[in-house]
Amino acid sequence: MNKAIGLFLVLLWQTSFSQNTPITKEAFVNKIIDQVVDSNLTTQGYLNYYLVNEAMPCSFRKFDYGELVKYSLDRMIPIYALNELAKHSTEDTLKDSWFQQNLINAICISNEKADSIFSRPENIQASNKKQKKQALEKLNSDVWDKTMFDKSFFIFSKPEFTTDHEYAVMDITFKCGKSCSSGWTYIFVRDEDDWKVAGRILVWSI
Repeated sequence: MNKAIGLFLVLLWQTSFSQNTPITKEAFVNKIIDQVVDSNLTTQGYLNYYLVNEAMPCSFRKFDYGELVKYSLDRMIPIYALNELAKHSTEDTLKDSWFQQNLINAICISNEKADSIFSRPENIQASNKKQKKQALEKLNSDVWDKTMFDKSFFIFSKPEFTTDHEYAVMDITFKCGKSCSSGWTYIFVRDEDDWKVAGRILVWSI
């Protein structure tokens, strides 16, 4: 009887440590951010990026096995993991928000602030065509003189994880202008205490 109890406790202990500890969405982003954010997004030598406050549900619904090459997978991912990620993404339909204080490099902004990054004056005050042309040239020059950091922002979905917290999926949208945007779905794999990009697919771009 004592042996049976002892065996049960051993199995219970092994099971409790067979799954990785869950991670918050902010801690996860801090782990993977340097793999998905362009190194040009720097201010005074430090990586910074604008991130829209709203964390939408992930759009991942089904892994397209017929177009496997498009995902640029660095390693094969078990079918169970892909199915779990799709299931969790489908079931998790609630919006969330990012906590600025728990993100290392992000500067969280509202949707309104994000839209204003690409805005320009509708009416340029000038007494004649020459002055208006000069004002337009200066305005365009000021825009291009901005750093990549100043004229771009990201939208991250909530990351979704497999039950064992070995794999994750997240949508990442990068906007650098009204006609310069792209949306990606990234798949990540845990590597001890870190997370690595296992593959990604371009969902849309303009």
